[in-house]
Amino acid sequence: MNGEAAAGPIRLSSVQLSSPSTDLFASVAVTAQLGMFERPLFDHTLFNATLTCGSLSSACYNLSQPASATSAPATGATSAVASGDTSAGQQREERGAPTLSLSFQQQILGPVRGRWDACMGVDSKNPLAVPRLLDSTYALDCSLERLGAARLVVWYSPTRREGMAEVRLLDR
Repeated sequence: MNGEAAAGPIRLSSVQLSSPSTDLFASVAVTAQLGMFERPLFDHTLFNATLTCGSLSSACYNLSQPASATSAPATGATSAVASGDTSAGQQREERGAPTLSLSFQQQILGPVRGRWDACMGVDSKNPLAVPRLLDSTYALDCSLERLGAARLVVWYSPTRREGMAEVRLLDR
């Protein structure tokens, strides 16, 4: 620093910092299980239903808008969201809309279980309307006892047209 002037404070004029924001979410779940895998055939049944509101601020925004401004078209709404062809209002509606997730699992034989999962969009303006199917998944899984806490899972989603076989470690 031999006589050199120290540089002034660093200015971040091109960076715009936004204030922190918060949002609330809510989730309510009901789970029922029958059986404990004590018998080799049909001794485990599991049902789960979860109602989730992912963004309460978006849900409140949707409730304050007229029905024509926030309602998505009856057909192709989810495919439009997946392909990115939606307006900002429709994206906000999808992000804050409540979802109902249902899951049913049944032991078939020994450690082999069958599973069905579905995720449905609930209309926040008319909660008694029939929910629209957003995603469904069918799966088979088998506990791999010789590997410890591992499972082999094979699943297929017809709505996404994809499937996979995977080994899940440290999962029972």
